[in-house]
Amino acid sequence: MSLHQKTIVIIGLTFLGLMALLFTISRLIVLAGFNELEEKSTAQNVTRATNAIYDELVGLNSTAHDWASWDDTYTFVDDANEAYIENNLTASALLALRLNLMLFVDPSGQLVFGKAVDLLNQQEIPLPSELLARLSPGNTLLHHSDLNSSVSGIILLPEAPLLVVSRPILTSNDEGPSRGTLILGRYLDNREIQHLAELVHLSLHLDRFDDPHLPTHTQSARTALAAGAPVFVQPLDSQTIAGYSVLTDIEGEPILVLQVEAPREIYQQGQGSVAYLMGSLLAVGLVFGTTTLLLLEKQVLSRLTGLSQRVKQIGVSGDLTVRIPVTEQDELSHLAQTINSMLSSLEKSEQARKQAEVEISRRNRELVLLNQVIAAAAISSDAKTILETACRELALFFDLPVTTALLCDAQKNVVEVAVEYLAEEQPATAVKTILMNGSFPFQSLLTPGEPLFIADARSDPRLALLQEWITQQRIISLLILPLIVEGKVAGCLNLAAVKARDFLTDDIGLAKRVADQVAVTLARVRLVQAQQRLSAAIEQSAESIIITDTVGTIIYVNPAFERISGYSRAEALGQTPRLLKSGQLSESFYQHLWQTLSVGQVWRGRIINKKKDGSLYTVDKIITPVRDERGLIVNYVAVGDDVTGKLHLEDQLRQAQKMEGIGRLAGGIAHDFNNLLTVINGYSEILLHRHPDFSDPVRQGLEQIKQAGQRAATLTAQLLAFSRKQVLQPQILDLNHLVANMEKMLGRLIGEDINLKTVLASDLGQVKADPSQIEQVLVNLAVNARDAMPGGGMLTIETANVTLDLDYVHHHVEVTPGEYVMIAVTDTGIGMSAEVKAHLFEPFFTTKEVGKGTGLGLATCFGIVKQNRGHIWAYSEPGQGTTLKIYLPRLRAEIKPVSEETRPKNLPQGTEKILLVEDAPAVRELTARILRQHGYTVLEAADGASALRLIQAQPDIQFQLLLTDVVMPEMGGQVLVDRLMVERPGLKVLFMSGYTDTTLAKRGIGLPNLTFLQKPFTPAALLGKVREVLDAPLSKNGHTGH
Repeated sequence: MSLHQKTIVIIGLTFLGLMALLFTISRLIVLAGFNELEEKSTAQNVTRATNAIYDELVGLNSTAHDWASWDDTYTFVDDANEAYIENNLTASALLALRLNLMLFVDPSGQLVFGKAVDLLNQQEIPLPSELLARLSPGNTLLHHSDLNSSVSGIILLPEAPLLVVSRPILTSNDEGPSRGTLILGRYLDNREIQHLAELVHLSLHLDRFDDPHLPTHTQSARTALAAGAPVFVQPLDSQTIAGYSVLTDIEGEPILVLQVEAPREIYQQGQGSVAYLMGSLLAVGLVFGTTTLLLLEKQVLSRLTGLSQRVKQIGVSGDLTVRIPVTEQDELSHLAQTINSMLSSLEKSEQARKQAEVEISRRNRELVLLNQVIAAAAISSDAKTILETACRELALFFDLPVTTALLCDAQKNVVEVAVEYLAEEQPATAVKTILMNGSFPFQSLLTPGEPLFIADARSDPRLALLQEWITQQRIISLLILPLIVEGKVAGCLNLAAVKARDFLTDDIGLAKRVADQVAVTLARVRLVQAQQRLSAAIEQSAESIIITDTVGTIIYVNPAFERISGYSRAEALGQTPRLLKSGQLSESFYQHLWQTLSVGQVWRGRIINKKKDGSLYTVDKIITPVRDERGLIVNYVAVGDDVTGKLHLEDQLRQAQKMEGIGRLAGGIAHDFNNLLTVINGYSEILLHRHPDFSDPVRQGLEQIKQAGQRAATLTAQLLAFSRKQVLQPQILDLNHLVANMEKMLGRLIGEDINLKTVLASDLGQVKADPSQIEQVLVNLAVNARDAMPGGGMLTIETANVTLDLDYVHHHVEVTPGEYVMIAVTDTGIGMSAEVKAHLFEPFFTTKEVGKGTGLGLATCFGIVKQNRGHIWAYSEPGQGTTLKIYLPRLRAEIKPVSEETRPKNLPQGTEKILLVEDAPAVRELTARILRQHGYTVLEAADGASALRLIQAQPDIQFQLLLTDVVMPEMGGQVLVDRLMVERPGLKVLFMSGYTDTTLAKRGIGLPNLTFLQKPFTPAALLGKVREVLDAPLSKNGHTGH
């Protein structure tokens, strides 16, 4: 846009703005006055219309006075004569008076006469019922304070509002007493309103004050009038304005809204005046603006246009030597002079700019070079990438065919060509490593921090070790830039030229800055790599590591700490190690710890800490003070090895060793007792047969001996079970079936106040175990659970398939990983403490009262489970009940369980010959006696060697059964059997011993197809087992089946 156009636009916009301002002011001031005048006129119209209505009431009052103060009326109210009615009270009389109704009421409120007519249709109509309802003594219409008083006003009737007047009926001289009241009424209907509108020459309209459906403008008027405004005025549109007032009834209550409408002639006159004023101002403004524009064009704009064109020509030509002519002495002339001065300055600046461009270009190239190297160092932590960038950018900047980066090893023995940048015509370097023979040559050549320029590298003796590389690359001039890392030369950047050339001082300085930046980056990379290695070692350490400040606030923990303690890093940071305090160690312990650290010494020890979940763990910890370069302690580093599992395993191992030792002792004692009990129980039973009279005192003593022997045998059996020295008769078992069969028996055992619940897995695997022993375990556990719930509770037996993995095995000694069947017995009883659990499976350990238990129940369970290659663990807390879990190895293949055999009940007899071999004389004598009493022929031997000598002395001797002890002096039972089987392959054998199947297995007789009699035994057991072996068929290997 040209200056001329801008001037026109500015003047035009100024003029339009002024006109808009004048128009606004005119409307605000002039039209506001007209609006106020219009509102006053409308209010006066409302007052005229209201007065017209009340003038009607005045007229009615005058008419009422004429009729009420008339002797004929006075008489008529008294006698109600017909002549008065016929002469005066006709419909035509009311029409002539423009009355809708006339009522005559006596002093008691009774209607004497009344008539109503329709003025529009000129016919008689019924009297309004609501008006008649008002005719009662005390009503406002019938109440007159004196003889000259009257009541006038408006009554709102269903038919229409009624203008009503009442006066007392008097004589023509206005004398009393009053004989009643005369009431005249005229409906304020559309006809009457039209009549009033014609009187005042206005448009009138009446609305009920309580009408809910009033037009919006009437509603706003009603709100203002209800607030106390006598008159409310508002324009309805641009052509009409309305005024409103309230009409009250004779009680003074608002009943009607009077609306008076009038044309907005005053407002329209005001608008016309404003339009005329604005037209006049517009004409004057156009004349003024045009004159001003012409003067500006001649005196200013044309000269500015010429000045602008000359400046533009100079700009197009670029000739800064041209000057603008100056003709006058005014502001535009001064502007021309200023422009000429500026052109002179620009001419000088242009010359300086061209000189600076060369320098800036060079600086920019240097900055680009440095930025490329710095950017590579910023985005990469790879030393090779950074060196590649530096070599490439240096080669491109200095236009060199060869740049290399050499790095030496820590011992300065080998220099490696780490990176090289070669022009297309340059051959690749074949020499990648250079042996330095114990010294790095550039260490002595390069002053620390200073580059070395060699004009002819081919003949410089200092580069003898690099000659192979120099020759291969055809290098003549060489600039060597040291890479100083931690004050030592770690390598160098080599800028090589294949033609003789020199490097300017600025070029060498630039190359040195690049080398310094590369060296700083290499140092940072090495530091980062060292930090990463250290950080990875700490983060991946299996030991927990805590770093605190000098007051003990934790500032770092590694993942191992989170895993061991249960606290996340976010939870631990900002806390102190007191977060882990367990309360298990004394305050003096911690005081000694801090005293050691405060003097700068390393503390070593074992601490019991508490995890986030409240459980305790033990840590072997080393806490080391960390010092800064001034020797001041700035941090403490605590490295902890969680030995909780190790200690737990050690406790388990010690417990297992203790249990093993107790088991061996118990097994040895039980074996010796079995021999004694065999004699005691056997002879007591034989003597009982000799004393059949139950009243015999001798028999009663024998009964006590037998019972004591049986109890001792039971205790011995429990000791053998604990020591795992019972003889097993394993079978393929379904534990679900076993539990289901025992459920009723267990229910009777635990009593009615304890609820028995079984939760049996549907797909439970099979196990191989002695069913009678597993039943004994369940009975013992149920009894213990019953005793732990004296007030009743819940006993739950649960089965499940489980897999014990390496993690489980790591925390449980003697457990082998694999598939197991678990049977868990859980009660809701009193639970037990950790101290009780530590001795739980030890024989004769009990928490019951004296006489309430032997302390062998759980010990027996322990031995049975272990003997069946299983494991048993107890889980309990005081007051939280107890769970004992038994794990038995699960069979891989499904095998049909073996059904139980039917055992004979009667003592069998026999006539066969038996060779009895037993080293204990009492046992041997008792056994032989029982067998002989039941028909058998018995040959006796004290051990295996004696038995062989007996047979050798009588080679033809025949016997159908070998009944032998297992462990005997000189020759045991298995050796004897092996010898005899050579000559007597069909010989039937029955072993007997107080030891278990483990001992038999060690002696080679623990095979499932061999028979065994456990000591101590009763005569019935002995005779039944002998008969069973003799009657059994021979197996394929010649032994008797079982």
